[in-house]
Amino acid sequence: MRVKDRVGQSLSHCVGLLKTMPSSSHEHVSSFKERNSAMQRLCIRHPLLVATLLASAVTYGNENSQSYEACMQQAVSTVDMVTCISNEYERQDQRLNDNYQQLRSQLSSERRDQLLTAQRAWITYKEANCGFYADPEGGTMARINANSCLLSETTKRADELKNLMQPY
Repeated sequence: MRVKDRVGQSLSHCVGLLKTMPSSSHEHVSSFKERNSAMQRLCIRHPLLVATLLASAVTYGNENSQSYEACMQQAVSTVDMVTCISNEYERQDQRLNDNYQQLRSQLSSERRDQLLTAQRAWITYKEANCGFYADPEGGTMARINANSCLLSETTKRADELKNLMQPY
């Protein structure tokens, strides 16, 4: 199941949970209101988190590993999602570094210097852009968005470097 399927599944799950919540009675009004409020927040936030990740996957291609997809399918909390994203980021960052070194080995000295300049500029851009997503007042969504940005940008750059290599 892909991330976009998870959005639909999450929405169906939330609708089902909201439908099965008991109607309030005098003795359960406060607990019902608290549960209802918590469920509404979960049903709003969780699909938004998944939708954010879906948008990243659509924008930057589908180079994420199967283990990442499986991890995201099983994630039930923000911490779980951040862990999935962080693990995949490490994998993609290693892929980027491997592609960078392989491309570098194919270039002349002058072109290696140009690649180094471009890579440094890309790192500066990635850190500034993704750092902007980490809004200190943005709550858990900001953390998900910032980590998702790092993953997406790194995956995109790893693909770009791979495409620049000369075929053997």
